Amino acid sequence: MILRFFLFEVRYWLRQPMAYIFMFINALLVFGATSSDTVQIGGGVGSVWKNAPYVVYIFYGIMSFLAMLMVTAFVNGTAIRDHVNNTAQIIFSTPISKSGYLIGSFLGSTFVATLPLVGVTIGMVVGSWMPWVDELRTGPNQLLPHVQAFLILGLPNVLFSAAIIFAVAILQRSTMASFITAIALFVGYSISGSMMEDMENQTLAAMLDPFGTTAVSEATEYWTVTEKNSAAFPLSGLVLWYRVLWISVSIIIFLIGYFRFSFTDRVQKGAPLQADPTPRPNYRPEPLPKVDQRFDAKARRNWFFSLYFIDLKAILKSTPFIIIMSLGSVQLFSSLAFVTELYGNTTYPVTYNVVDMVQGSLFIYLIIVVTFYGGQLVWKERDPRMDGITNALPMASGTGLLAKVAALISVVLAVLLLGMAAGMITQVLNGYTHFQPMVYLTYLIIPGLLGFTFFAVLAVMIHVLVNNKYLGFFVFIVVVLANTFAWSIPDVESNLVIMNGSSGLRYSDMNGFGPYLPGWIFFRTYWMVFACILFLVAWLFLVRGNDTEWRWRWHNAKQRLATVRVPTLLLVLVFAGMAAWGYYNTKVLNEYTTSDEQEQQQVDYEKAYKRFEGMHQPHYTAVEFKIDLEPEKRTLRYSADITLRNKGERPIDTLWLSLPERMDLQLEIPGATVALDDDDLKQRMYTLSPPLAPGADLRFTVRGGFAAKGFENSVSFTGLVQNGSFFNNMDLLPAIGYQADLELTDRNDRRKHDLPPNRRMPLLSEDPTQRQHTYLLKHSDWVTVNTTISTTPEQIAIAPGSLKKEWTGNGRRYFRYEVDHPSMNFYSFMSADYEVAREKHGEVDIEVYYHKDHGVNVPRMLNSMKKTLAYASEHFGPYRHKQARIIEFPRYASFAQAFPGTMPYSEAIGFITDLRKPEDIDPVFYVVAHEMGHQWWAHQVIGAVMQGATLLSESMAQYTALMVMEQEYGRPHMRKFLKYEADKYQNARGSEVLGESPLLTVENQGYIHYNKGSVMLYGLREFLGEAVLNKAFQHMVDSFGYAEPPYPTSMDMYRAMRAITPDSLLYLLDDNITRITLYNNAVQEATATMNADSGWTVEVRITAAKMYSDSLGVETEAPMNDWMDVAVMPITRFGKDKEKNDIPLARQRLKLRTGENRLTFRVAERPGAVVIDPDHLFFDRLPADNRKKVE
Repeated sequence: MILRFFLFEVRYWLRQPMAYIFMFINALLVFGATSSDTVQIGGGVGSVWKNAPYVVYIFYGIMSFLAMLMVTAFVNGTAIRDHVNNTAQIIFSTPISKSGYLIGSFLGSTFVATLPLVGVTIGMVVGSWMPWVDELRTGPNQLLPHVQAFLILGLPNVLFSAAIIFAVAILQRSTMASFITAIALFVGYSISGSMMEDMENQTLAAMLDPFGTTAVSEATEYWTVTEKNSAAFPLSGLVLWYRVLWISVSIIIFLIGYFRFSFTDRVQKGAPLQADPTPRPNYRPEPLPKVDQRFDAKARRNWFFSLYFIDLKAILKSTPFIIIMSLGSVQLFSSLAFVTELYGNTTYPVTYNVVDMVQGSLFIYLIIVVTFYGGQLVWKERDPRMDGITNALPMASGTGLLAKVAALISVVLAVLLLGMAAGMITQVLNGYTHFQPMVYLTYLIIPGLLGFTFFAVLAVMIHVLVNNKYLGFFVFIVVVLANTFAWSIPDVESNLVIMNGSSGLRYSDMNGFGPYLPGWIFFRTYWMVFACILFLVAWLFLVRGNDTEWRWRWHNAKQRLATVRVPTLLLVLVFAGMAAWGYYNTKVLNEYTTSDEQEQQQVDYEKAYKRFEGMHQPHYTAVEFKIDLEPEKRTLRYSADITLRNKGERPIDTLWLSLPERMDLQLEIPGATVALDDDDLKQRMYTLSPPLAPGADLRFTVRGGFAAKGFENSVSFTGLVQNGSFFNNMDLLPAIGYQADLELTDRNDRRKHDLPPNRRMPLLSEDPTQRQHTYLLKHSDWVTVNTTISTTPEQIAIAPGSLKKEWTGNGRRYFRYEVDHPSMNFYSFMSADYEVAREKHGEVDIEVYYHKDHGVNVPRMLNSMKKTLAYASEHFGPYRHKQARIIEFPRYASFAQAFPGTMPYSEAIGFITDLRKPEDIDPVFYVVAHEMGHQWWAHQVIGAVMQGATLLSESMAQYTALMVMEQEYGRPHMRKFLKYEADKYQNARGSEVLGESPLLTVENQGYIHYNKGSVMLYGLREFLGEAVLNKAFQHMVDSFGYAEPPYPTSMDMYRAMRAITPDSLLYLLDDNITRITLYNNAVQEATATMNADSGWTVEVRITAAKMYSDSLGVETEAPMNDWMDVAVMPITRFGKDKEKNDIPLARQRLKLRTGENRLTFRVAERPGAVVIDPDHLFFDRLPADNRKKVE
């Protein structure tokens, strides 16, 4: 019986086109992701092949989740088919068994529901065969990963979805209930994804994720490029338990539905009817009341509001809406629970961050609401065939349509208000009461309402035109998806073309919406006018009556149009006028380049100018600025008197300048004539007469300015704003010579344009001729900078150097700054209405410039600057400036940066960090210490432009910050910090674009010079001793601080460290700096026995292994005879004693050798666990097995 029903379902569905259509859709999506970079599903990145086994697993995990609606269609169709066709009573009256009917039907529909997933394999294989696909971006198509992915991910995921939906369908016998269940599954997945963001919850999140993508991420977390391209999926450990768990859950859910199912129809419970004892009155016929028929404006308003409230109440009280928004609320609050998370600690739930998260969480639900109810409202009267009555009412056709649209928009408003309420509740629960209701209104409510108003009108218009409910749903979804993704294919990025496009809106406490507001207002108005046109089209073609053929609809539309010809013409003219005005602003007053155009410009630049890369050019030595800011108008005017010096040994007859973007420039160069003026690529060459002799100076003047004009397609320059301007010298000055950083870096794009392979950085070299430039900026050494800058009276303007003079005049505020020591030609200018906190550290002025509401962490910043200044001055060398400044800038960007003596710091990070929990890592203190560290490492010792340069700057700034943090907060905080650093490093290795480098030859790779550098240098400190290691670093400052070219390299750093390293630890220096070294250590066994003196003896068995890796992660085993710490930790304590959890009962530094190691410890109290490398000083491939509970 089971087999009969199974085969019936398979035969039935295979005769339907739906299975093949769904398979084609899956194949098409994966084909696009494999054969082009336009479609992104989560495929191969960098050196990972687009058809790599890892990508196969990711695609099957994602597509089996996205295919949930497909599963719903098959399983729900099977479960309720007999009830929909009214054949249930006939079927159920035959001698069929419950098990045969349910199990056979379920297995048959589930089997068919898995078939569309085969499209993943078809799409990937066919996509990899396409002739336009770069052959280096794909590898061999292997059968095993596809089979594994289908059986381990695809099949169980479909089984889980099918079990739930089938159970709901056979019990509720409702398509709506089934699709609501699918939405509920989506919410559960989203919550699991949110939990995954917290590293401590990874295992729990993986177990709670029924669709496996989290478990896949957990199992492949530290996979290298080579492993992603070749390794099979591990069916063990977490993955095995995860599969067993959710297959078991699937069976249980099916059994619940199975045992609750009945062949009999559901019976509605109700009270029995009682006879009415009240005698019936005798009615006499009464004359009908006289009806006063009125069709004036008041009557139309009454009709409108009556229909509006009926539709609005119907939606708000409907079961689907209540379920959808209940699920949405769960999703929203679960997401908001993470609004304060940042790098293992918390931020204050400031309103703009809350709004950003609310928008992200509610978007999918608002789309669902608009999609579903856009169709339901249009078909509200037609589905129950009540339209004949409503169409006969003496009411204008547009009134009912307008009421439906207004009701749908009001529902959107209600959902947004729910989001605002959830945001405020979250803020209160986190002890934060600075709600900023106007931010909620202007950043959440109004933008959300306008954005979804367009989609609401679009949905109604499509349903009216298509005149088929389910086809209307499909067309609307296709239109929205095509509008979201398809424009990138023809390289269209204009917000005048992309439906409902806008230039974006971003809020800052310092500067409000600033430069984003004018463009956003225009584009929202532009698309609201178009929405009015869409509504007009819907009204013109609205079906009223039984004439649904297009011939009659077109005839009625022309008749209706005749009544509104003038308003329609005006509406079209307004839209056309706005389109012309938008084009004028975005393409005439301003310009924008699409991503393809930008790529082509980079190609043209390299092909035209690469051959001149070695052209001898002069160096910057001095700049005198005069800058006038008008922040309220977003304008600036400036002049720069520049001194260049020929530091070479031969005359220079041609000066080559790369002009800055945006600025209107005039260059006054004595004795020079223009030899080349490439306005498209911003390149200009001058012939110098006479040529510039060796050692001679060339002085010239640059005059320029910037004035914001109209609005842009998207805001391109946030450096000059009404409050919080922040721009650097290279926004104003021309660069000299060839700029290699303008080349295309993606090797796939380079091959596409027939460009030869290039390097991220030149090879490490000891040749002095290759060390004439720093990695920050070519032809720029230590420069003297003086600045006179003016701004509005209420603002403070800041430039590099010490403030020498301040005065007011002509309604403006002037400042004169001079650098105290020649510095790198890399500095910033800022202006805002600041509060200033000032302290002294010796002769140095310590200052923080901040927004008046952002002072909570200013004392920490001052403390960090003082502590770092003290540490680095003592251990590295003197600080050469008379001031150190932290300066806040708006959250239009989120970073901190070090310039000579000044360190801009975004309001989006340190100024809103909540550090009330003492156990949290202090990112404010850390970031300030890092940027202060750059005052020695990059602004005194700067690496030559070649491999390893960022070891001397970024890694050393990290080391400085870690030393200062440890002094301030102790080792437990450092242990936590280093764990995060190690995790981030190993995670990033698998996404390497070209190839991983050792620290010695790092090529400006952040995960290496930041994360790996932190761990490696801290570990060397542990083994060599802080004082000893710092001697090497002090030697670097003494030898290369503010030195003229040739600039130092990482080899100079390596030699300095090698000179202070004992022979017994040279292996450690080489492993950390010159190799990519990994370990695979594990505590295999740990047992404890109690001694007669109440102490404990702990017996430990450890296996150890060391590997060296190449750039793509291919590992070679190396003999291990390395020092490493092993600790016995106490049983976990809670309450006031929990701080003792980090204090080991015993700790020894031992030599671990390849293979098995047996150790014995004696401790005073009962042990809890044994840990290898408790301070996280080495990189272990499986760090979880470095700790084991003592038995």
